[in-house]
Amino acid sequence: LDQSGVHLQTVDTGDFSAELQTGTPAILSQLVDNPGDAFELAFDYQFVTGTGTLSVFLQDGDQSLDLADLTGSGPESAFEHFAQTYSFADLCANFIGVSCDPSTIFKLAFNFDDPGNEGSILKLDNISLADLSGESFLLNGDFQTGSLSNWQINDSQHVQLSEEATLVAAPEPATLLVFMPGIAGLLLMRRRRLKRADPTSC
Repeated sequence: LDQSGVHLQTVDTGDFSAELQTGTPAILSQLVDNPGDAFELAFDYQFVTGTGTLSVFLQDGDQSLDLADLTGSGPESAFEHFAQTYSFADLCANFIGVSCDPSTIFKLAFNFDDPGNEGSILKLDNISLADLSGESFLLNGDFQTGSLSNWQINDSQHVQLSEEATLVAAPEPATLLVFMPGIAGLLLMRRRRLKRADPTSC
Protein backbone atom coordinates (compact mmCIF):
# COMPACT_ATOMS: atom_id res chain seq x y z
CA LEU A 1 0.00 0.00 0.00
CA ASP A 2 1.60 3.29 -1.08
CA GLN A 3 0.96 6.76 0.36
CA SER A 4 -1.97 7.37 -1.99
CA GLY A 5 -3.72 4.23 -0.76
CA VAL A 6 -3.08 2.17 -3.91
CA HIS A 7 -2.44 -1.51 -3.26
CA LEU A 8 0.86 -2.67 -4.79
CA GLN A 9 2.07 -6.13 -5.68
CA THR A 10 5.56 -7.39 -6.53
CA VAL A 11 6.06 -8.75 -10.06
CA ASP A 12 9.21 -10.41 -11.41
CA THR A 13 10.61 -8.55 -14.42
CA GLY A 14 12.63 -11.36 -16.03
CA ASP A 15 15.76 -9.24 -15.62
CA PHE A 16 18.57 -11.02 -13.77
CA SER A 17 21.67 -9.87 -11.90
CA ALA A 18 24.36 -11.46 -9.76
CA GLU A 19 23.96 -11.04 -6.00
CA LEU A 20 27.05 -11.20 -3.78
CA GLN A 21 26.62 -11.49 -0.02
CA THR A 22 29.33 -11.28 2.61
CA GLY A 23 30.04 -13.82 5.31
CA THR A 24 33.28 -14.64 3.61
CA PRO A 25 34.54 -12.58 0.68
CA ALA A 26 32.16 -13.25 -2.23
CA ILE A 27 33.96 -13.66 -5.55
CA LEU A 28 32.53 -13.74 -9.07
CA SER A 29 35.05 -14.33 -11.86
CA GLN A 30 35.51 -15.34 -15.48
CA LEU A 31 38.52 -16.33 -17.59
CA VAL A 32 39.21 -13.83 -20.38
CA ASP A 33 41.76 -13.41 -23.14
CA ASN A 34 44.39 -10.71 -22.89
CA PRO A 35 42.30 -7.59 -23.63
CA GLY A 36 45.05 -5.91 -25.67
CA ASP A 37 46.57 -2.49 -25.30
CA ALA A 38 43.42 -0.44 -24.64
CA PHE A 39 40.15 -1.74 -23.25
CA GLU A 40 37.06 -0.62 -21.36
CA LEU A 41 35.54 -2.17 -18.27
CA ALA A 42 31.90 -1.33 -17.59
CA PHE A 43 29.29 -2.69 -15.19
CA ASP A 44 26.25 -1.72 -13.14
CA TYR A 45 26.42 -2.13 -9.36
CA GLN A 46 24.16 -1.62 -6.36
CA PHE A 47 25.23 -1.62 -2.71
CA VAL A 48 21.86 -2.91 -1.50
CA THR A 49 22.68 -2.78 2.22
CA GLY A 50 24.99 0.21 1.81
CA THR A 51 28.26 -1.18 3.16
CA GLY A 52 31.20 -3.20 1.88
CA THR A 53 33.95 -2.81 -0.69
CA LEU A 54 34.05 -4.10 -4.24
CA SER A 55 37.50 -4.76 -5.74
CA VAL A 56 37.81 -5.55 -9.44
CA PHE A 57 41.02 -6.90 -10.95
CA LEU A 58 42.61 -8.95 -13.69
CA GLN A 59 44.40 -11.88 -12.10
CA ASP A 60 47.40 -13.78 -13.43
CA GLY A 61 48.20 -16.52 -10.96
CA ASP A 62 49.00 -14.87 -7.64
CA GLN A 63 49.54 -11.46 -9.24
CA SER A 64 46.79 -9.04 -10.20
CA LEU A 65 46.14 -5.79 -12.05
CA ASP A 66 43.80 -3.59 -10.00
CA LEU A 67 41.01 -2.06 -12.07
CA ALA A 68 38.52 -0.59 -9.58
CA ASP A 69 37.78 -0.20 -5.87
CA LEU A 70 34.28 0.93 -4.89
CA THR A 71 32.94 1.39 -1.36
CA GLY A 72 29.32 1.56 -0.26
CA SER A 73 28.26 4.84 1.32
CA GLY A 74 24.67 4.01 2.20
CA PRO A 75 21.85 1.79 0.91
CA GLU A 76 21.12 2.25 -2.81
CA SER A 77 17.68 1.70 -4.32
CA ALA A 78 18.93 1.65 -7.92
CA PHE A 79 21.95 0.54 -9.91
CA GLU A 80 24.91 2.87 -10.46
CA HIS A 81 27.05 2.64 -13.61
CA PHE A 82 30.83 2.27 -13.72
CA ALA A 83 32.88 2.63 -16.92
CA GLN A 84 36.58 3.25 -17.37
CA THR A 85 39.14 2.86 -20.15
CA TYR A 86 42.57 1.39 -19.39
CA SER A 87 45.93 1.06 -21.10
CA PHE A 88 47.08 -2.51 -20.68
CA ALA A 89 50.73 -1.50 -21.16
CA ASP A 90 50.47 1.08 -18.37
CA LEU A 91 48.86 -1.46 -16.05
CA CYS A 92 51.61 -3.99 -16.71
CA ALA A 93 54.32 -1.40 -16.12
CA ASN A 94 52.99 -0.78 -12.61
CA PHE A 95 52.76 -4.40 -11.48
CA ILE A 96 55.90 -6.53 -11.29
CA GLY A 97 55.41 -10.22 -11.94
CA VAL A 98 52.29 -9.95 -14.10
CA SER A 99 52.70 -11.45 -17.56
CA CYS A 100 52.07 -9.03 -20.42
CA ASP A 101 52.35 -11.79 -23.00
CA PRO A 102 49.49 -11.42 -25.54
CA SER A 103 48.68 -15.12 -25.11
CA THR A 104 48.11 -14.81 -21.34
CA ILE A 105 44.66 -15.86 -20.10
CA PHE A 106 43.51 -13.66 -17.24
CA LYS A 107 40.79 -14.03 -14.68
CA LEU A 108 38.50 -11.00 -14.35
CA ALA A 109 37.40 -11.06 -10.72
CA PHE A 110 34.85 -9.13 -8.65
CA ASN A 111 35.64 -9.46 -4.95
CA PHE A 112 33.04 -8.16 -2.47
CA ASP A 113 33.91 -8.04 1.21
CA ASP A 114 32.75 -6.25 4.35
CA PRO A 115 34.89 -7.35 7.32
CA GLY A 116 32.88 -7.54 10.52
CA ASN A 117 29.53 -7.31 8.72
CA GLU A 118 27.94 -10.56 7.65
CA GLY A 119 25.07 -10.35 5.19
CA SER A 120 26.05 -7.20 3.29
CA ILE A 121 24.65 -7.40 -0.25
CA LEU A 122 25.96 -6.14 -3.58
CA LYS A 123 24.35 -6.65 -6.99
CA LEU A 124 26.17 -6.66 -10.35
CA ASP A 125 24.73 -6.50 -13.85
CA ASN A 126 25.61 -5.67 -17.48
CA ILE A 127 29.30 -6.48 -17.04
CA SER A 128 31.40 -5.75 -20.12
CA LEU A 129 35.11 -6.04 -20.86
CA ALA A 130 35.80 -4.96 -24.44
CA ASP A 131 38.46 -3.44 -26.65
CA LEU A 132 37.89 0.00 -28.14
CA SER A 133 36.35 -1.51 -31.28
CA GLY A 134 33.60 -2.97 -29.08
CA GLU A 135 34.74 -6.60 -29.24
CA SER A 136 33.75 -8.21 -25.94
CA PHE A 137 35.89 -10.65 -24.00
CA LEU A 138 33.08 -11.73 -21.67
CA LEU A 139 30.14 -14.13 -21.93
CA ASN A 140 26.81 -13.77 -20.13
CA GLY A 141 27.70 -10.39 -18.65
CA ASP A 142 24.02 -9.45 -18.38
CA PHE A 143 22.97 -12.82 -16.85
CA GLN A 144 20.01 -13.05 -19.22
CA THR A 145 20.65 -16.78 -19.62
CA GLY A 146 18.86 -16.95 -16.27
CA SER A 147 21.98 -18.54 -14.78
CA LEU A 148 25.57 -17.87 -13.76
CA SER A 149 26.87 -19.88 -16.71
CA ASN A 150 30.41 -18.95 -17.87
CA TRP A 151 31.11 -17.48 -14.43
CA GLN A 152 33.05 -19.02 -11.56
CA ILE A 153 32.01 -18.46 -7.95
CA ASN A 154 33.82 -19.22 -4.71
CA ASP A 155 30.73 -19.99 -2.62
CA SER A 156 27.24 -20.85 -3.89
CA GLN A 157 25.71 -19.61 -0.64
CA HIS A 158 27.20 -16.15 -1.05
CA VAL A 159 27.07 -15.67 -4.84
CA GLN A 160 23.69 -16.29 -6.44
CA LEU A 161 21.49 -15.25 -9.33
CA SER A 162 18.86 -12.66 -8.45
CA GLU A 163 15.74 -11.81 -10.44
CA GLU A 164 14.78 -8.15 -10.33
CA ALA A 165 11.23 -7.29 -9.31
CA THR A 166 9.03 -4.23 -9.60
CA LEU A 167 5.90 -2.94 -7.86
CA VAL A 168 2.69 -2.55 -9.86
CA ALA A 169 -0.81 -1.51 -8.87
CA ALA A 170 -2.96 -4.49 -7.88
CA PRO A 171 -6.69 -4.65 -8.74
CA GLU A 172 -8.77 -3.56 -5.74
CA PRO A 173 -11.28 -6.25 -4.64
CA ALA A 174 -13.71 -3.51 -3.61
CA THR A 175 -13.45 -1.90 -7.05
CA LEU A 176 -14.23 -5.19 -8.75
CA LEU A 177 -17.33 -5.65 -6.55
CA VAL A 178 -18.61 -2.20 -7.54
CA PHE A 179 -18.40 -2.95 -11.27
CA MET A 180 -19.67 -6.56 -11.16
CA PRO A 181 -23.43 -5.72 -10.85
CA GLY A 182 -23.17 -3.30 -13.78
CA ILE A 183 -21.38 -5.87 -15.94
CA ALA A 184 -23.97 -8.50 -15.03
CA GLY A 185 -26.76 -6.08 -15.98
CA LEU A 186 -25.22 -5.36 -19.38
CA LEU A 187 -24.89 -9.07 -20.10
CA LEU A 188 -28.56 -9.66 -19.15
CA MET A 189 -29.75 -6.82 -21.42
CA ARG A 190 -27.70 -8.18 -24.32
CA ARG A 191 -29.18 -11.64 -23.81
CA ARG A 192 -32.73 -10.24 -23.88
CA ARG A 193 -32.01 -8.33 -27.12
CA LEU A 194 -30.67 -11.48 -28.75
CA LYS A 195 -33.81 -13.38 -27.76
CA ARG A 196 -36.06 -10.71 -29.29
CA ALA A 197 -34.04 -10.75 -32.50
CA ASP A 198 -34.34 -14.57 -32.80
CA PRO A 199 -37.85 -15.47 -34.06
CA THR A 200 -37.41 -19.10 -33.03
CA SER A 201 -36.81 -18.19 -29.37
CA CYS A 202 -39.65 -18.78 -26.87
